[in-house]
Amino acid sequence: MTPSAFLKVFEPAEALDPEDRAAFRPATREPPVVYAGGGVSLSRALARLATAEHLGEVREVGGRTYICPWRPRLRALYAVVALRRLLPPPALSAIFKPEEAAVAEEELMGRKEVRGHVLQAPFQIPFHWFLCFDPWERRMEPTVLRGGRPAPRYTTALASALERLEKAGGVLKARLPDPEPAARVRELQGWLRGFHPEALVELDYATLVNLMGEEEAGRENSSRDAWEAVEALARGEEERAFFHYRALVERWSRVRWLASSN
Repeated sequence: MTPSAFLKVFEPAEALDPEDRAAFRPATREPPVVYAGGGVSLSRALARLATAEHLGEVREVGGRTYICPWRPRLRALYAVVALRRLLPPPALSAIFKPEEAAVAEEELMGRKEVRGHVLQAPFQIPFHWFLCFDPWERRMEPTVLRGGRPAPRYTTALASALERLEKAGGVLKARLPDPEPAARVRELQGWLRGFHPEALVELDYATLVNLMGEEEAGRENSSRDAWEAVEALARGEEERAFFHYRALVERWSRVRWLASSN
């Protein structure tokens, strides 16, 4: 599996569609890898995900059950469509057949009512994800995506995540000349608003820890640096904001460098 972190939404079990809830099974291992190329067709790669379509993770909090469906086929379809729209036809053909990509997009259009509960970030974590969380919400806990070994994990209430993103987005919009950071925050807000208001949001470093090392992963707290940067911006302290932003950039640049060197 590509070293990745995951932003997940866990909805109350009663909020899920009854058929999905009945079919759901807790996962005990990593989901299958999607690979197309080297003689493996896209349709065959997607078919491998059928056995994991109703797998996911469960959290028990305050006597209430929360479920995060993985829906790996749905996530793979989104990735295929994104590539189809991003790459020119010759480059796309090097990955999979254009007609297979067209079929994948048609299937995705037929599943518009199904919302993916997981965002995946390979090789690094988008900085605006950290703004969902208070630095004190960080824990080192076992994750199914590392075979039960510990990885950093932040967990918060969806309502709290939305409040923090609203605050951070306002600061970024008011203080930065570049509109892109605030736009990314708004996009994340839009995704989260599609879920049950009593859901939980979780950032799982998962297999990304394999690039960081467990000791470094145990020490760093990127949410703290992200919020220090935003709060310094709000006070008009640009140099202090840049200091914390640079700490984030340098930390995750090292992780990306390790990924590329491997």
